[in-house]
Amino acid sequence: MFMSNAAYAPVPFRSKGLKAGETHFYSFEVTETQKQGMGYKPLLLQYLCHLTDRRFVFELLSSSPDEMLSSTLQTVSTVPAQVVKQELSSQESFSQGNVVVTLPNTKNQLVFELDYETIAALKVVRTLGGSYAKIVVQSANSEEKAIVLAVRNVSGSGRQRNCAGDFIRLGKELLYSDDTQLSSLFQFNPKAVARFTQDVQTSEVPVLVDFWAPNCEPCQIFKPVIDEVFTHFNDRIRLIKINIEENPSIPMHYNVNCFPTLMLFKSGTIVEQVSGTVSAKLLIKVLNKHLVE
Repeated sequence: MFMSNAAYAPVPFRSKGLKAGETHFYSFEVTETQKQGMGYKPLLLQYLCHLTDRRFVFELLSSSPDEMLSSTLQTVSTVPAQVVKQELSSQESFSQGNVVVTLPNTKNQLVFELDYETIAALKVVRTLGGSYAKIVVQSANSEEKAIVLAVRNVSGSGRQRNCAGDFIRLGKELLYSDDTQLSSLFQFNPKAVARFTQDVQTSEVPVLVDFWAPNCEPCQIFKPVIDEVFTHFNDRIRLIKINIEENPSIPMHYNVNCFPTLMLFKSGTIVEQVSGTVSAKLLIKVLNKHLVE
């Protein structure tokens, strides 16, 4: 049975190996396999696989030197293995409401990638030992190679399960479907998220995003506070109000499940998040930290 895309979209990114303007939609834990008899043998090559609007990003989690020699992914990766900085985060709670402050820290992460233009086919392979996801990649000399992956969810909710079918289905939707098809299948529109992401990335001033719902009583109570704060900062911030009933994809992408929620973006990066209602005084204090020139 197909699980909701909310189980995979999004999970906290353990690294920021994204390219400029790229949007991350889904994440899975995958293990590279090797053909053995009538089935496949899992190797010790485990990755976090992120599906974006442009490519598959594979962050190596564990391996052995010997098994890296057996890696098909390493040989067909769009670019040679690269090291990117891994960003960690810590959280700080204030006394009123629920305010989350992200503080970046870094370390290195080995990353592979497959651009969508190189993918010839996505298939589910079923064997007596279970189902696997098969990615057929076409190289520059037109030679085709296949990567077969054992796939699990990494949402952190519920038990891990075989998600090969979901991986292939979501991958195909990102590759081939238009906005209408995606919206009708999952009530999720990746291109709407991409447009929003581009909007906040290109803003010349920090963007304060208010996620609200028409029938949410706390949202209505909080509205005058937001208006007061916006008036206080005047042209130092930009305010975007997201009606979650009309635009469900954007809060879904950012894992917003409590309303009202405020997010402050600087150059497309979330630097502050406030869930629930807080006083105007506290909200001004929190935002001021990011608006000092």
